[in-house]
Amino acid sequence: MWLLGDRTILLAQGKSCKDILSFFHSITTNEIKLDEGETRKIFYTCILNPQGRFLMDFFIFVDSSIQVFVIIKQIFEASFLQITELYDIEGNFAFVKQNKVPVFCTQPQQGYLADPRKTSCGYWAIENSNLVQQSLQHSLASYNYHRIANTICEGGSDMISQKAIILEYALDSLNAISFTKGCYPGQELMARTKHRGQVRKFPLTAPNIETYAFGDEIPLDVFTILLKNPNQTSQQSGKNFGGSWIGNWIGGAQNNLPKQSEANFSITKLSHEGDICLVLVKSFG
Repeated sequence: MWLLGDRTILLAQGKSCKDILSFFHSITTNEIKLDEGETRKIFYTCILNPQGRFLMDFFIFVDSSIQVFVIIKQIFEASFLQITELYDIEGNFAFVKQNKVPVFCTQPQQGYLADPRKTSCGYWAIENSNLVQQSLQHSLASYNYHRIANTICEGGSDMISQKAIILEYALDSLNAISFTKGCYPGQELMARTKHRGQVRKFPLTAPNIETYAFGDEIPLDVFTILLKNPNQTSQQSGKNFGGSWIGNWIGGAQNNLPKQSEANFSITKLSHEGDICLVLVKSFG
């Protein structure tokens, strides 16, 4: 179990759980509602600006159809409070900081809810801070390594507020976006990009090249030589990065991209942990 000390827990207060979820449904990218018979559920969602650019991502944790918690990175807390106040015209909702912390684990545990981004990724729970602090260490590095190994981009680590387009970071494959729900800020760009355009950027997990920092473009000759080594394997996770660059990495089938030569791509480094990193691949085809 990993204690994530970079996040804040906020208790959402409103007339009812249904009202709170309806509010989030109207301002975020995902469909936020409980199905019939559900009492506990966790959602992953984002708030965009009116132009469709990323502002923040967070989890909504519904506990027993009574309490609704928000799990959000501390760097987004102030912005979250400002933007929810802006959209809450009638002042029906409040968000109160709790003496609780999010705990993440990779194996099923009683009371934990499966990560909505990937069913194989892990499980989330909210625990009292004074209890878990004694038994768990802050394990942000371990969590980030696990996240990167599973090719999961996050705000504050990979996506830049006011700039990123979340479809280019594969958040549609992480159950963060509904393309069937009603209007929300930024929906027009999401729908147009998904249904009419072609997303030409996508994230990949790759070996970490320490000489390059976040946002640096990695020369193709450096990157492809590294990946074409059939023995290139992460010593920490055992993930193999070898084999054919075109066939295994940029074949395009899973991203609806045509097969192209290496020269038609650019590689930008995102977050890293240990010997692996995330990169953003851009196709110029």
